[in-house]
Amino acid sequence: MYDFRPVRNEVCVYLKYHLELAVSGIFERREGSNDTNLKFQPQIMEKLRLLTLLFLTVVIAACQKDPTQNGSSDPDVVSFQGSVSFKTVDPAEKGLDLIWNADVDRIGLFAADGETVEHANIYYAAFSSAANTQFVCPSQDRRIVWSAGAASRDFYAYYPYRTTYDDLTAVPVAIAAKQKGAAGATKHLKQLVNLYAVSKGVKGPVETVSLPFESVAAVIELRLAADRTLSDVRNITLRSTDGGMLAFETGSLNLRNGAVTPGEQTAAEINYEIEGQATISRTPTSFFLAVNPVEAGKTLEVLVDYGEKHLSLGSVVVPESGIPGGKLTVFSLGYEFPQRIAEDLSANGTANTYLVTKPGTTYKFRAMVKGNGTPRTYSYSVNGRPVTKSYSEADLAIKPAVAKLVWYNSPKTADGWVRESPVIIESVEYDDWEGNVYFTTPAEFVPGNALIAVYDAGGEVLWSWNIWAVENYDCNAEARQVGRYMMMDRNLGAMAGREAMNSSDKRAAAWALGNYYQWGRKDPFPAAAEYDDTGFGSEMYWGLPTYTPIEELQQDYSSESWGARNMMFGKIGANNAYAVGDKAVDDAVALSVKYPYRWMAKEVSGVQADNWHTPSYSWFNNTGSAENQTGWFWLWGSEYVGDNLKSIYDPCPAGWKVAPPEALDFALGNVAELDEKPFGRYSRAYDLYFPYTGQRQSAFNGSHIRSLTNKMLVLTSSSASGNYYPVQGGLGGYSSYNSYTGAGYQLRCVREQTTAMPKGRLEGPRAVLIGNSITEVWQGRTDNKTFFSDNDYLPKGISGQTSLQISARFYNDVIVNDPACVVIACGVNDLAENDGQPCSIERVFADIRLMAETGAARGFKIVIGSTPPANRIWWQSEEWNAAHADLGQRVVELNRLLKQYAEERGFVYADYHSALKDDQNGLKLEYSWTPDDRVHPSAAGYAVMEKILKKAVDKALFDPNATDGDGQIDDLDKWEGWE
Repeated sequence: MYDFRPVRNEVCVYLKYHLELAVSGIFERREGSNDTNLKFQPQIMEKLRLLTLLFLTVVIAACQKDPTQNGSSDPDVVSFQGSVSFKTVDPAEKGLDLIWNADVDRIGLFAADGETVEHANIYYAAFSSAANTQFVCPSQDRRIVWSAGAASRDFYAYYPYRTTYDDLTAVPVAIAAKQKGAAGATKHLKQLVNLYAVSKGVKGPVETVSLPFESVAAVIELRLAADRTLSDVRNITLRSTDGGMLAFETGSLNLRNGAVTPGEQTAAEINYEIEGQATISRTPTSFFLAVNPVEAGKTLEVLVDYGEKHLSLGSVVVPESGIPGGKLTVFSLGYEFPQRIAEDLSANGTANTYLVTKPGTTYKFRAMVKGNGTPRTYSYSVNGRPVTKSYSEADLAIKPAVAKLVWYNSPKTADGWVRESPVIIESVEYDDWEGNVYFTTPAEFVPGNALIAVYDAGGEVLWSWNIWAVENYDCNAEARQVGRYMMMDRNLGAMAGREAMNSSDKRAAAWALGNYYQWGRKDPFPAAAEYDDTGFGSEMYWGLPTYTPIEELQQDYSSESWGARNMMFGKIGANNAYAVGDKAVDDAVALSVKYPYRWMAKEVSGVQADNWHTPSYSWFNNTGSAENQTGWFWLWGSEYVGDNLKSIYDPCPAGWKVAPPEALDFALGNVAELDEKPFGRYSRAYDLYFPYTGQRQSAFNGSHIRSLTNKMLVLTSSSASGNYYPVQGGLGGYSSYNSYTGAGYQLRCVREQTTAMPKGRLEGPRAVLIGNSITEVWQGRTDNKTFFSDNDYLPKGISGQTSLQISARFYNDVIVNDPACVVIACGVNDLAENDGQPCSIERVFADIRLMAETGAARGFKIVIGSTPPANRIWWQSEEWNAAHADLGQRVVELNRLLKQYAEERGFVYADYHSALKDDQNGLKLEYSWTPDDRVHPSAAGYAVMEKILKKAVDKALFDPNATDGDGQIDDLDKWEGWE
């Protein structure tokens, strides 16, 4: 017979085990030490006290001898040992064992003598976490023990335990039609299957009753592969195409014979939801499903949902062995996509923008490399401190897992807003075998812009590209030669060029605007929807309505006339921006790559309508190290205002680059050649249209477009100083006035390869003198009032200007006048920080070098004038002068660079400094305009300079190898070819 008594030994062992777990949880071993520290956590200590009390109580009450009748010893406890193993139908395949979880997994036990059930639904729990574990009954009153003289008995067990399952011939079972688990995982199966075990004719006492559990359901392992990577796999559907039952609800299991009776609710397919990240690629990925046994010959179809796409991978036929319950059946299925015919956008080089021009066309581009994929090293110096910034091929390599369309827009038409995408959303995919991103344009072409990004397996953006969609546009054919640059006929991202210049319609004219860019970034932001300069009072002051298919990025503006539920950007500036804080250049740039759809700002405010906040003029910290102060050198690849070497952050298409200042100086410098149009200017000289563009204001996190109807602001590859003032092109040339990296402007691309500068006729004055106030007031202060007219010199000086400002008017003041020689002299206003920013001597040198090279390329003879001596700036404060006590020496260092450069290039160097300086490297008092003004020369000072200047110009226009000698140049010294 069977007896239910306190399970002395089992309960002692069970409680001892869990007490040990609890105790071990409050101790930790210090790393590298044999000492053990007690962690005084109140909740754990309370748990310990309770378990200790329980343990001691049980030990006292149940673990000591309890004499029985006739003095016999305690009966032996019935011990149960359970395991679950899914053997494979194919002996070549490896089987699958399920792991029990201690205490969590519980079984129900029945004991029967023939047809008589003596003990029904006794609850036992797994003692340890293992594939084969002992089961114990925690209840003191409900445990099975052997008694003397007990006959053989039958044991029946099922899993999972339920208190209401009292009939061993009708245990409720089901096979779920909706299942959930991770790729390659099997632990979810235990939640899906009903298990049962039978052990008949057991004669006691025995040490252990073995319970080999079997499953009502069969387990299928789907090994899925495809010749293109299916990323973001979310769901798998297994479907019986010929009516086979794969799942059922409310069925019953007879434990005596293992017979299963399905319920009335059955399903011919199983939907398997993927937990976590999953991909299907050329390397098979496994998914484990529990299914109802299936007879041979049935056909099962496998379908997958990945991203926003749906695909049938094909079908398998159930083999002759069927899919038996309690077994593991493996099916391998590989999908081959139809061969794609795609136009390779990166065939001639990778870039951050790709131009598409045809409807119904599949395109691809290489997506395993950043930007143009070209390693670069930028080396320069800041006040003599060397700085190097470089990136190698290894730095440029990326390993994407998935590609997504991030946002898209299309210009407003006569019929209103356009909500279609230039790129078919579902067509965007990444092929990890090839390393290409593929996408297709709609059958009916949609003009506009779209941003595609690739992500790593963790969902972080690795890189992104703008798709610029303009039907039938040939950027090469429409480009025009501007000086030595071949320039695009339109702004980057614009839908129109010259064809829009005569339109007075605010909407149609806006097709020529193009995208806005924060200086130094590769990713665009939407153009204005129309020419409306009323700020937040306009219909859509953020710009073109822009949409995103990515749910977590969507903003709901469906209540607006321009809005929808899936907007990428909207009225609240804080929702459009990312707070960079005080991060330095490298860290800020990394964030701009990670969040290409966010406006970068030092701080983010809840900007709405007219809610202005203190501007973040720069989107990164431009203080500190020399490298941090001059980070713009490598962002768009330009050292100061010279020509640029395309970088990985350059947003222009392959073969093109952001225009350097010189290119826009040629295009926009001569205002007389720019015809006024309704919303811009047309250059007759170059047959190019430049629309008014305004700016996205930094004060509103880029969410306000202002000055749209009267300002032409086109970014160049350079910055004026300290990353703070990007150089922009506009009427009259280029400038850094009211220009900030934290704002947004348009871009005009030029060809990477430049041509030779068109030669001048040299029919103008003998020499043009370009400079600052020292040049401007020369004629008025000199005693020799005919000096300039006698020598045919044309002075072009403007008071207070820095070298950048002077270089910006080089086209108008020098090239247009077509002289035989140009004299370049400036620098003191830069070192005096007239623009409010610290300036390195290399900065001044680069501006002067640009003017010299431009003039030389034009055919002008070059004279570089030294910066006159100065060791005190009279218009600056005493505090400023005290802080810049090294000014005189900095002028000396600048002149050293200029003289060395002139000698290397064969230019003439006019050394005013040596003739005018005192022993403190200041301007001698007798040559100073006033005792306080020790910057500007007096008449006596100009008399000295005139002698030096005339010798230098004569030398430049005659024999460049002639020596000064006695200062007289006669006919014998003339260079035969100077004319």
